Amino acid sequence: MAPKLTSAITKITLNDATFHNKGFTPTYINFLFGNNGCGKSTISRSIKGKVGLEWEAGRTADDFNLLVYNEDFIKRNIASYGGLPGVFTISEQNAEVQQ
Repeated sequence: MAPKLTSAITKITLNDATFHNKGFTPTYINFLFGNNGCGKSTISRSIKGKVGLEWEAGRTADDFNLLVYNEDFIKRNIASYGGLPGVFTISEQNAEVQQ
């Protein structure tokens, strides 16, 4: 098997929720699956907030537009439309208008 492509983020260290100096090395593409309470949202919030990230030499968070798709994103950008099943609006602006 070929080695996984590394990302510009070389390490993420978590110091939030129940994590204290727990780190891992992400790869180019990461899908996080797990039970409730295992840290998926904590990791995505660290990435979005640019907290606890170490970068490859010569790179900083300012070089990138960091995007995460998590529960916070869904709450901000996807809203049901009048309680109709399968009908919803997408985008933060549309979700605010609908509310």
